[in-house]
Amino acid sequence: METYESFAALLDRTSYQKPALAMQTGDFVPSKGVLRKVNADNQFKPFYGDTTVFDVENDVKAKVAAIQDTLYAQCPECFCARLAPETTHMTLHDLNAAEQLSEVAADTFDNEVKLLQICREQRIPPQKIRMTTHYITDSVSTSLVLSLLPADETEWRKLQQVFQVIETFNILPHQLYPHITLAYYNYNGFSKATADRLRQVVFDLNQTGFDVILDTRRLYYQKFTDMNTYYNVFPLAK
Repeated sequence: METYESFAALLDRTSYQKPALAMQTGDFVPSKGVLRKVNADNQFKPFYGDTTVFDVENDVKAKVAAIQDTLYAQCPECFCARLAPETTHMTLHDLNAAEQLSEVAADTFDNEVKLLQICREQRIPPQKIRMTTHYITDSVSTSLVLSLLPADETEWRKLQQVFQVIETFNILPHQLYPHITLAYYNYNGFSKATADRLRQVVFDLNQTGFDVILDTRRLYYQKFTDMNTYYNVFPLAK
């Protein structure tokens, strides 16, 4: 299990702790991750898989939507189609994803069975985890995300304990990075001048924040058919 100290050290790395948006210099070129999920018309492509997520409260969804309103009003050419408000969530633990359903169908079926069994044996308790928004940051040239921090070490430990339930059968190749995805980038990229404008908009947005309460009673195993279409399969806490 990752320690709180090692997570806190993340604040000393890359752009996670800075209000200024760190991204490519010059014209912006999106990652292959964008090309896998978005087509040339900037609509979401079929993309299949499963995941575990915290569905957030409606007041948080409204605050996230207000941030998206500003981003799309002031820098519309930076992004693909907008994410639907009802999809707003914090991913706990990624599982499988692929452009072809046949590549993940067997794995997602196995995950569903495993998770049902694990939740019977380990029983995630109903509890709330206090988080706060940190900064809007670039995520590997694929999307803009709103990073989240635990309110304190106690809240971090609660989050890690739930995370470890999923880690028992599916180990991630990276550390838990709490965040809410705000927008995926434009398939075609955008100019340096536009990137500079986006940096200023993000810097201004990063001057304020708000609290987020994660509730394990709203923690779901989900399946998706693209990055804008998610289905709750079952809750993980009983």
